[in-house]
Amino acid sequence: MKQVESHGRLGDADPGGARGLRRIIVTAGLVLVGLILIVVAIYAGAFVILAPMMQ
Repeated sequence: MKQVESHGRLGDADPGGARGLRRIIVTAGLVLVGLILIVVAIYAGAFVILAPMMQ
């Protein structure tokens, strides 16, 4: 019985570790997308402000 319980705990620990890694990767991806959107917004704002000066 104890072996089954410890085996069950080990089995539960592995998906938990994978789930934690997956959460980190997803969070890093979302942060990266957010930073890219911020950079694009700044670039677009600068373009809109400076475009009339180009003419």
